[in-house]
Amino acid sequence: MRALETEEGSHPHSGRAMNGHSAAGGGGGGGGGRGCDARWDALLGINPKAWAASIRRTPQLLRQRAFQTRTLADCLEEKAVESGGDMKRQLGWFDLISIGIGVILGSGIFASTPYVAANLAGPAVVASYLVSSISAIFSALCYAEYAVDFPIAGGGYGFVSLTYGELIGWIEVANLLFGYSVSAAAVARSATQYWAQLFDSQLHGATVEVGGWTIDFVAAGTVVVLSLLVVYGAKEGSMFNIVITVVHIAALLFVIVAGLTKARPSNLQPFAPHGARGIFSGAAYVYFTFTGFDAVATSAEECKNPKRDLPVGIVGSLLVTTVLYIATAGVLVLMVPYTQISSDDGAFAMAFVDVGLGWAKYLVSVGALLGMISSCYVALYGQARIMCVVARDHMLPPVLARIAPATGTPVIAAVVMGTATAAVALLTGFEELFVMTSCLALMTYWLTAHGCIFRRYHVKGENSPGPVLAFMAAHSVCSVGFAWVYQADGSGIALLVFGLATVALTAVLHLSAPILYLPKDFALLGGPWLPSATAFFNVFLMASLKGAGTSGYVNIAYFMAASLALYCGYSLHTAAHQARGTPGGAPLRGARPEELIFIVGRDAEPSDVPSDGGPGRGGGGGSAGL
Repeated sequence: MRALETEEGSHPHSGRAMNGHSAAGGGGGGGGGRGCDARWDALLGINPKAWAASIRRTPQLLRQRAFQTRTLADCLEEKAVESGGDMKRQLGWFDLISIGIGVILGSGIFASTPYVAANLAGPAVVASYLVSSISAIFSALCYAEYAVDFPIAGGGYGFVSLTYGELIGWIEVANLLFGYSVSAAAVARSATQYWAQLFDSQLHGATVEVGGWTIDFVAAGTVVVLSLLVVYGAKEGSMFNIVITVVHIAALLFVIVAGLTKARPSNLQPFAPHGARGIFSGAAYVYFTFTGFDAVATSAEECKNPKRDLPVGIVGSLLVTTVLYIATAGVLVLMVPYTQISSDDGAFAMAFVDVGLGWAKYLVSVGALLGMISSCYVALYGQARIMCVVARDHMLPPVLARIAPATGTPVIAAVVMGTATAAVALLTGFEELFVMTSCLALMTYWLTAHGCIFRRYHVKGENSPGPVLAFMAAHSVCSVGFAWVYQADGSGIALLVFGLATVALTAVLHLSAPILYLPKDFALLGGPWLPSATAFFNVFLMASLKGAGTSGYVNIAYFMAASLALYCGYSLHTAAHQARGTPGGAPLRGARPEELIFIVGRDAEPSDVPSDGGPGRGGGGGSAGL
């Protein structure tokens, strides 16, 4: 698609008002009206008059913008203009490993392990963790490739929107923000029971039953305090996280050794009482505990050396926590027969009491609390940075993109997400959050894995996206078919057909399609094989989630519908309003809105970019469509 210009011949994304119109010129009328419109634009990204006009053009805007992609240069320009400054590059690979271990190791292991051992996998909970870790490591490698190639703070949102376009990017960010929020809230709720274990108290008054709701003031308070730390600064938060992570690991190792003194190998029989199905169901359930590695990718703008630090931080933290998870789960089922393990919060500590190690429950409680505090902190840290990047694109109010000069942190985004997460932690129970978080995380990683395939085999202007899209669709059908047959106790022949079809599709793509793009600094080897396996694993584990049931998937469908409604009713229009105006929101004189779409191919040379302002913001650059 060619670049369209205004009647005066100037580029619509020059970043300057035309014919003397200032950035404060909101949209016609008197000076007071323009000033008011500009204030609305600065706060919410669009003024009421412009929104009312834009909402009538929703179908047309969807056709124009839904699959319009941008370049990394566009995102970097948005960062400079919208955030008012850069985040401070002060984190090294050790900081990132600490961040990753902190969020992964604390994200529910002390709550999920007893539940899976008691209800799903029995002693084979260790196998569940192993299966889940393989899928997580594959997903982490896909994330690492993207993070090195696109070192921006938006994590999965930035990766997917730069690959597929605005609409799919919005779906990704909705999953990420909701997932981080409910993950932090779920962990904070679970931590309350360990506070009670630590002080031998039920924390009377800290939780209140009101009309069937359990109001948890301790969980909400934990989120508020950690949100203030997120606001204070990344380096200070990193030091805090390193300290509690080291103490947490030390306490955990001591507990593992102490637990082994009470180990009884006979407790491992029968090892897999519910068979392979129980192992895979357990793997899907505990996947929640591996979902912190993607938070490391949101540190991209604060890394000293993203090309080295990001892959080391993402993959390294996951490998360390996998070993610790399997050891911790193994100690639990060696100490106590799986039929006697309680699935209630605090069950891990009570297991030590049951075997005569009552003193160890305090160490377990301390270790659990430190891990949960670290996990909650990193989830809050990551979601604030994702929200900041989305606000730069004007898909959320642009005020959320502001970086505080004193701290170098997205203060407003951190406060907003911290408040929302505290409200969820205050009101919503742990079980209601657990399954949905795992499912949304798996959906997010599935999109990222397919993105690694898509960008290898399609470059705008060089080939059609049809063949690789057909592969992705057929691969998804085979993955869903395999998972559905397995869950329905279908025949082995059907499983073999779907499994071999998935392998055959990947082989055909690998042998017949040329790779058009390969990241130079960190790239997955083997063409499409690892991303293909990652996507297959993610679909299979998603289908294996016990406790989701029909109602669980219906709730996810409601969430997705609400996300799309918000996109169509707000984000689409604010992004389009910014793309056809100046930084202040002024419309460009002499051009119709539908003309103000400038497309820059992903392989554009620097000379293609206007010298007076660069690529457009809020969706201005990039390749149209797929």
